[in-house]
Amino acid sequence: TESLADVKAMILGMGERTGRGEAAQQVVAQLDGRLRALEAALASRPRKRALLIFGLAPVVAAGPGSFPDEMLRMAGGENVVKDGTAYPVLSVERILALSPDIVLNGAVAEAHGLQRITRETPGWKELAAVQAGHVVGLGDESVLRPGPRIADGVVVLARALHPEVALP
Repeated sequence: TESLADVKAMILGMGERTGRGEAAQQVVAQLDGRLRALEAALASRPRKRALLIFGLAPVVAAGPGSFPDEMLRMAGGENVVKDGTAYPVLSVERILALSPDIVLNGAVAEAHGLQRITRETPGWKELAAVQAGHVVGLGDESVLRPGPRIADGVVVLARALHPEVALP
């Protein structure tokens, strides 16, 4: 599933196959309602240029056309990775050239992954977002899982991008 539409179709399909079609429709309706409320809460906020990463050795990021790229947009962000594959491997030089306003670190599967981007980390320390303290560790796996908790994941991203906004 690489899109919100795919996630909804998966939920509805599972509901039909398990005899829980009505419950699946309710889940999708709640998901849609929560995402609409989030969109309204973020409507007046400027989009923040973000780099969403999932791995550090090597650096793997959310690329165009991926499920996390869509989540990032729904959360009020603008993905700085605009070309390449859905999950590109990035060099430090490319990251520096992309110059995101914020780094969203979802490297939860790696040892100490959430603590490995600091103002002292070689390569990363030259990035303005790191120097400014704009690195957010994403410890909630809902950001990484395309399923019924997708709205939870989008809210996690939105809170990281726009902590000043009261979100639903």
